[in-house]
Amino acid sequence: GDHRDLHLSIRRQRQMCIRDRSKAIFSKEVEKLMRKDPNLTYADAILEYSAYIGLELETAAKLLTKELKDKMEKEAVRLHLFSKANKDKDEAV
Repeated sequence: GDHRDLHLSIRRQRQMCIRDRSKAIFSKEVEKLMRKDPNLTYADAILEYSAYIGLELETAAKLLTKELKDKMEKEAVRLHLFSKANKDKDEAV
């Protein structure tokens, strides 16, 4: 049992490392698109990059870092896509 547990633990750590690295790469590429075209929104950049690499949106959503999500939220508030008050109200429910 111990031998298999060790292998499972190593495999789990490796998968987490790959996922974290993938998130970092995905965010870096989205930020690169944002710099290249200042008129893009984060949502547009994510959609564009996902389409470019053939990634489904469900998978792309799992690759969003907390920093990217925070930037998207600030942008959405700035663009009046949703208000901070609505978000706070939704979280209180």
